[in-house]
Amino acid sequence: MPILDDIWIMTASGITMYNRVENETVDEQLFGGFMSAVNAFATQIDTSGISGFQIGTKRFIRVEKSGVHFVANFDRSIKDKKAMEELQAIANRFVTTYAAILPSWSGDVDAFKDFHAIPGNDPGNVAGKFQQAFW
Repeated sequence: MPILDDIWIMTASGITMYNRVENETVDEQLFGGFMSAVNAFATQIDTSGISGFQIGTKRFIRVEKSGVHFVANFDRSIKDKKAMEELQAIANRFVTTYAAILPSWSGDVDAFKDFHAIPGNDPGNVAGKFQQAFW
């Protein structure tokens, strides 16, 4: 069972660069804009912005790395620390993988469409994790 259910990777302005969503009920760009607005509001209260919130049984967490915002949700039965570690690992892999693209990125989200295809990048990819552990 994956730790994180859904993942969105976006710019500070809310452009969704990549997402992995099981049951897409909200447009990815609409969600990105919403998260950008919520974080802008939160930074008015505290300069660190929003780090997490809960809707129903889903917890949402957010981290920022190299100007890129990473948001994920997970079931509240999973410990926040475990989910945050997983999201941090994804953020590190994304920023490392696209280090050459990010500084001059033109806004073409297709540049990131293969992120899930890189071995070990899909948090739900048990086979990839197994392979990383033994290879």
